Amino acid sequence: MNNQKGFTLIELMIVVAIIGILASVAIPQYQTYIARTDAATVTTSAIRPLQNAIAEYNATYGALPTDYSELAEVSFVQDSGATHTATTIKAPGADVIVWNGSAITVTYDHSNKAINDKTLEIAVSISNGSTKFAIKGTQTLGTALDKKYWPKIK
Repeated sequence: MNNQKGFTLIELMIVVAIIGILASVAIPQYQTYIARTDAATVTTSAIRPLQNAIAEYNATYGALPTDYSELAEVSFVQDSGATHTATTIKAPGADVIVWNGSAITVTYDHSNKAINDKTLEIAVSISNGSTKFAIKGTQTLGTALDKKYWPKIK
């Protein structure tokens, strides 16, 4: 009888090759997942107060505000980690958030290199009295965030 105790060198090399192939596919997908999560987290936390204020302004006045100063009429207050001027907001993870009366533009300032210094444009419209937010299908800025990293906007 042949009593084999252990694996041959070829069998071990095959297992290592299979693990290498699986890792070469999984690591880039994981990095994309992390970048998309970072973009979604920053976008949601940075613009949610602004979205709420725009929706409240629309509900009160039936139109979109033209700048941040009009949002003061609906008590727009950013969290303590953010500051704003008449045209921009600075929030954690977002270098600048610009509201121009029809779109929100987020410029990321994040440690994740895939999204750092990239921009995302979110169109704002009124449909049947309610405020709609959607990522612009065509990003006009040269530093646009890659589509694979776009968060879901509500």
